[in-house]
Parts: sequence; C-alpha cells; structure tokens
Amino acid sequence: MENVKKQGNKLAHILRQTEPFLKKIFFITPIRTLILIIFQIITFLFLPRNVFAISKIEKILKNHPVKFAFIMLGVCGVFVGVLLLLSYSKTVFAVIRNLITAKGEIEKSKIPTGKIGDISLPNARLILKEPEGENKNFIITPRKEFWIGRDEDNELILKKDIVSRKHAKIRPEKEGYVLYDMLSRNGTRVNRKKIKGHVLRNGDEIFIRPYSLIFDEEGEEGE
Repeated sequence: MENVKKQGNKLAHILRQTEPFLKKIFFITPIRTLILIIFQIITFLFLPRNVFAISKIEKILKNHPVKFAFIMLGVCGVFVGVLLLLSYSKTVFAVIRNLITAKGEIEKSKIPTGKIGDISLPNARLILKEPEGENKNFIITPRKEFWIGRDEDNELILKKDIVSRKHAKIRPEKEGYVLYDMLSRNGTRVNRKKIKGHVLRNGDEIFIRPYSLIFDEEGEEGE
C-alpha cells in the first residue's frame, strides 16, 4: 500500500509539472476547455487521497489485461471523436441543417400548388371561435386557395407569434376542400389529430394553437 501511495505521489507530481507545457501547446485552441477537464480528472484520479483508484486500475490490468486494453481503446476513441466533433463542429452542424432543410423541401414539394382546375364545389366557410365576443366567419370558394397564417396577405390572419407566417392552406380538389399543413412550427390538428393533409368534412374542428376553427360546408355566397 505504501508503494502505491509513492507511485500516486510521483504521478501526481509529473502531471502538475506537465500542466504548463500542455497549456502552451493545447490551450490556445477551441478545444482547450475539454482538454483542461480531462487533464484535471486524470490529476484528481491519481492524487494520494484517491490512491484506491490506482489499486483498482492495477487489479484490472493484472487480472483482465484484454478488458483493460478495450477500455482504454474505447476511452481514446471517445476522446478522439469528441475532438474531431469540436474541430469540425461548424461543418457537422451545417450538414445536419442542410439535411433538415432538404427534407422540408421534399415534404413541401408533395403539397399541391398552382392553378385550380374546373372543380364543382359549393362555397364553404370557416368559423373562428373567439374566446370573447362574436365568432367570425370566413368564406372559402372553389376558385382559389384559402391561406391561414400570421402574414398580412393570408385570407385568415392569426396574429399570435406561435402561428407560422404561412401556417396552413385549404385547397379545393375533386375530393373536396383539403387542408394542408405548410410544415408549420407547431403543426395543425383536425379533431385533435395532427395532420399533413386532410379532406375536410362538415363540422370538423381545426386547431392551430391557440385558435380553434370550425369547417362548415354550407357557406354563404362569396366572391
């Protein structure tokens, strides 16, 4: 035990002596914080008061050399991986962001756009349920898309910040009026179920937080 303590003192002394040298080499780089933490952990591990850790390592090394080798290899692998991630963090995040953007563009490309064909549908309406005051009615016609969102050029403007600028749209199609979520941040729900596209039926309740809308097939005469 006394011999182990001496080894611990000697190793701790060596680590303290090499700390200024490591600072000069490594600590001018963006990874200085990580290296400092690892260095301090090693120093703490081999302090005399933690000499039991040395005994445990020696025991593993003696009884399970292959296991110890794999443990050290794994630690080194994790360390190198973290260093590479930190070194190329901007590139990694840029790739992830591009993948997410590309996925969004693919999803959006599946949503029908363009000119409305010759579709025979009656007018419909959306009823905006106001927490206070009278409900508001908005006419939907089969001649154009009906846009919902925060932007001023939408047919239905919902001003809360959690609503996306172009949150959703209702498009006349052969099946009827179809509600599409335009990849909004907080999603669109119909009768409490999150949707990407949904053929609206009379009485369907549309939730665009914090707003609630009722779809009514019996719309009044519109433009």
